[in-house]
Parts: sequence; structure tokens; C-alpha cells
Amino acid sequence: MRSDSAGYQAEVVKLCDEFKAKYTITARKDEAVLKTVRSIAAKSWKRYASPAYPNRPTELAETVLQSFDALSRLQQVTGRAQ
Repeated sequence: MRSDSAGYQAEVVKLCDEFKAKYTITARKDEAVLKTVRSIAAKSWKRYASPAYPNRPTELAETVLQSFDALSRLQQVTGRAQ
């Protein structure tokens, strides 16, 4: 399942987890997300050849972000930067 930031909701993530779905959800760039992405070490970022943007240099890194306050367990978030 793939979603834009409209899917960045606790209930959507919970359902994806319950159904063991493979999913990616774009997170809103709120302060918690930006702080977490900024804390990723430079050596952790890997080049990614985006089929949607073949001429745009893109990198991926993975981290863990505590999200959705009391509803959550630790959610893994993939941060992307150009």
C-alpha cells in the first residue's frame, strides 16, 4: 500500500500492521519528523534511483520515530532527502 501524507494516521498504520501489509506512507514534515531526519548520520544515507525522478539525486535512510502519542509502539519511518 502506498499513501501520501493523508494516510499518516494512527488508524491507517494500525490496520496495515494488523494485515501485515507492506506499506509506505509519506509523513507530514512536522517538527518531530524533521528533528528525527536531521539526526540521521550522513553515512547512513544511501543513494536511491527513483523511477519517478530519474534525473533527481535522491537518498534514503531508515530510522525509528515515536509517533501517534499514546496509541503507538515505535513506528519505523523512512526519511528521504534530496
